[in-house]
Amino acid sequence: MVAMLTTMNYQMMILMLTKLENIFMRDVVDIQKVSHFIANYAEEFGIPQPAAPRGRDSVPLIYLPCDTTKIFVHSKYQSSCEELETPVRSVKYSTFNKIWLQCLPDIKIASPRDDVCATCEKYRKAVVDTVTE
Repeated sequence: MVAMLTTMNYQMMILMLTKLENIFMRDVVDIQKVSHFIANYAEEFGIPQPAAPRGRDSVPLIYLPCDTTKIFVHSKYQSSCEELETPVRSVKYSTFNKIWLQCLPDIKIASPRDDVCATCEKYRKAVVDTVTE
């Protein structure tokens, strides 16, 4: 009887661990999808800065235009998940925001004070191009 109980407990533990592993893997996939989407969005619409701010990592900031909001980027993410041939599950806004803050802290939305004119942007791009050469 005791051996049968430990076998049942062992099987229950295996089943619970399998369920937890599936939940964890689903969460990891969601984090990867969201991070990939935000990085691609920043690459397309962002304004990379030539150097990292003092006292921070060597990763330069990328500013999204000041008229962009995180809610707008989340809605773009949701619509992209729905537009796929096989619709993919999308995460809620709070999860999207947490992933953004924890995984991609170098992508920020510019304040109107940080927004630049076309001439300044042209000079900034010239500096970036010179640094990369």
